[in-house]
Amino acid sequence: MPQRPIWNDTLTAIAVGVARQAPDLGVIITVTAKLTCTSGNCSATARLEGSNNGTDWYAVGADQVFSSGASPQTAAFTRVQFAFAQYRINCTAISGTGAALVTDIAVGS
Repeated sequence: MPQRPIWNDTLTAIAVGVARQAPDLGVIITVTAKLTCTSGNCSATARLEGSNNGTDWYAVGADQVFSSGASPQTAAFTRVQFAFAQYRINCTAISGTGAALVTDIAVGS
């Protein structure tokens, strides 16, 4: 099945993205993130989190760390099967002039 985007977030500060309902349990998703900044180096750390009640959130897969470097930096950082009812992106660190972390979650392999 080809990938189709289902949601994206743009985070410019330490914050969590919007919690969204998973489409179907067992479906494979891929999270892709791109970090950009307007000048110099930038860095960020992001993780995919899942919840079944919207209150208790758990890390899904490993955190993706974008080390300091030239803009833009891109990575497909996790590929999982839906096992939670809701998902969100958590940006736990971000720095750099004009830094923005854009994440996309796509369904499919």
